[in-house]
Amino acid sequence: MMRHALGGAFAAGLLLASGTAFSSDQIVAEVHVLNFNVITQELRGQPVEGPPLLFVHTPNTAHGLSIVDTTQHPPDPCFAIAANWNATVFLVSIDHIPRTLTFEFLLGLMAPFQCPAQVTASTAAQADGAFPILSIAPVISVIE
Repeated sequence: MMRHALGGAFAAGLLLASGTAFSSDQIVAEVHVLNFNVITQELRGQPVEGPPLLFVHTPNTAHGLSIVDTTQHPPDPCFAIAANWNATVFLVSIDHIPRTLTFEFLLGLMAPFQCPAQVTASTAAQADGAFPILSIAPVISVIE
């Protein structure tokens, strides 16, 4: 039990150092997607400062509309991914079919290009240290 409490305190310290915002039960981070593992559903993201953070995509993850900066346009591959993401969110809103595989595919496409995403996650880390994603959406803008 003490090890879990210390692990949680360490994770909270990492989140503070990374420049993410969080309340008592949620963190919000803008990260570059470094990788997404379809088997484990783990997403590794690099915040502006600090070490990479580990998140886990769950069946309860909400997929939000991409935030698109009007100064970005094709041929940026992240723009095309965000456009497809938004189309998928729109289709889900119409027919209520989750399209989980499509979102997983798009998350996998974001990693090679290190596309930015806004992640809202629970501060209750799993045993492996991954934070469950509550919501996620690509962000097409410059992270400074």
